Amino acid sequence: MEMNLLTRLRIGPRLALAFAGVLLMNVLVGGFAVSRLAVIHESTTDLATNWLVAMRALSDYRAEIGLYRRAEAMHLIAASVEDYQLEEKRIEAARLRAAAAWKRYTPTIVPGEEEGIARAVEQQHAAYLVLMDRLLALSREGQQKPTSYDAAKALFIGDSDKGFNDLMQAIENDIAFQSRGAQASYAKSQSAYTQTWMTVLVLILMAAAIGAVLAWLITRSITRPIAQAVM
Repeated sequence: MEMNLLTRLRIGPRLALAFAGVLLMNVLVGGFAVSRLAVIHESTTDLATNWLVAMRALSDYRAEIGLYRRAEAMHLIAASVEDYQLEEKRIEAARLRAAAAWKRYTPTIVPGEEEGIARAVEQQHAAYLVLMDRLLALSREGQQKPTSYDAAKALFIGDSDKGFNDLMQAIENDIAFQSRGAQASYAKSQSAYTQTWMTVLVLILMAAAIGAVLAWLITRSITRPIAQAVM
């Protein structure tokens, strides 16, 4: 049936039909590959411009919060006005750097779960700053008033310590969220990559098989009538 159909066509249309079939398979392979590459590109771009940016910013932010705490401890044992001023300058510089790190992070926040996690960090940070300002004031007064120094120490190991730990835990929760998101984005890109190369391989083999069959049919449709004419 196929041979009868082909023999009714001239050689030009037969060859055109074969080329069209091979071309169609190439277009299908290319189209599928391009669509899957878009998924891989989207995942890797999300990883590079969202999750990793957020994790770096939060790590910097966390480091600056740690500097707060060390400077507070040094403030408590300061022996002169100059020492107080030095630690307060360190704290102020750390606060500015922490604000800059948080500012780098906020554009990556997406609505939903991450919004709530980030809000918890901001609330814990604000609460901790209130405690820190109280601590520094009591620590300064402690140079003249022993009772204020005792109150500063009690605050440092009590409410201030809890506030610091609560803030660090909130930051860790956010970093853990970013880590899960990065892993999910990476897994998506790897899944798309594996699916792409397997499917493209199958399509290439199919295209080769179809091309071979078309070549055989076209060749046979041309050579068979010639052989019959010669006989």
